[in-house]
Amino acid sequence: MQVKLHVQKMVCEGCENRLINALKEIKGVEKVTANYQTEEVVVQLKNKELLEKVIKKIEDLDFLVVGEKDE
Repeated sequence: MQVKLHVQKMVCEGCENRLINALKEIKGVEKVTANYQTEEVVVQLKNKELLEKVIKKIEDLDFLVVGEKDE
């Protein structure tokens, strides 16, 4: 399943890379893209239950998850 998240506090490509690398460490995360300009993180997950872990990891990195974005 694919989820688009609205994530604030990313300010550069370094933030994008830090976030992508951290989320890829979570077992069950299949693909991640991040764009600081659109404040968007797209995560491909094996199952919906992983979403809570993904959001916690993002917030542990001091980014702010505002919510899910519409397609």
